[in-house]
Amino acid sequence: MKKLTVLSLILLVALVVLGLGYARWTETLNINGTVNTGRLDAELSEGDCWDSEPEGKDFSKITCQLDPNNSKKLLVTVSNAYPSIKYYCEFDVHNTGTIPLDIDKVSVDRGDLPDEATLVVTGIQPGVQIHPCERKIGKIYLHLGNDAEEEMTYNFSITIDVGQWNE
Repeated sequence: MKKLTVLSLILLVALVVLGLGYARWTETLNINGTVNTGRLDAELSEGDCWDSEPEGKDFSKITCQLDPNNSKKLLVTVSNAYPSIKYYCEFDVHNTGTIPLDIDKVSVDRGDLPDEATLVVTGIQPGVQIHPCERKIGKIYLHLGNDAEEEMTYNFSITIDVGQWNE
C-alpha cells in the first residue's frame, strides 16, 4: 500500500509539472500600441524682386513666381534685359509639416541665360534645417555679363527639394 501511495504521489507530481509546463508553453501575450507619425510638408513663396538700375532709368525688370505645375519650383523672368545689370529676388521655404525638414537639394536650371551670366542662390543650401512653422529666406542673385543681349527676355528656374531631418 505504501508503494501505491508513493507511486500515486509521484504520478500526481508528474501530472502537475506536466500541466504547468503545458500551460506555460501555450500562454498568449498580447501587446497593443499606437504609433503616431509626423507629416513632412513645405511651401515655397516668392518675395520681392529688384535690380541695380538707377532711379529714373529703371527699364529692365525681374519677376519671380511659383510654377503652377510644381509648388517646389520658382520661375524667374528677366524682361527688357541688358548687360551689366544686377538682379535680386527673395523667396522663402516654410515648413508647414509637423516634423523638422532639411533642404536636400537646390536645383538651378539656367534656362536661356547667357554663358557669362552669374547666378547664385544664397540662404537656402542643402543641409539647412527648418522646424515646423518656421521659414528660411533665400535670395537669388543674377548678374548679366557683357554677352547679354539688349531688350531680351531671359527665363530660368530654381527647384527646392526637402526631406525629413533625420535621414
